Amino acid sequence: MAEYIEREAAIRTAVEAVDAGLATTSGDLAEIRDDIPAADVAPVQHGRWLKNERFKQKCRKCSECGFPSYFEFNHCPNCGAKMDGRKEDG
Repeated sequence: MAEYIEREAAIRTAVEAVDAGLATTSGDLAEIRDDIPAADVAPVQHGRWLKNERFKQKCRKCSECGFPSYFEFNHCPNCGAKMDGRKEDG
């Protein structure tokens, strides 16, 4: 799984290393980078509500997991996809 670091933490660590004389080259900074703690992040899954042809009433389904719903939530109640319309209609 990929690790991410906070920009502010990386900049602060680089500045402190240069000020302390611990880093003078990009190679030095690359070694120090490994000491920066990873940020707590989670990948965001994007989706949108699609027409659900199986139902005659106004029922939609999640573009990511197919979860049927009569309501268009901001997030899919089943898979948690963020319904911001970034997926193409399928």
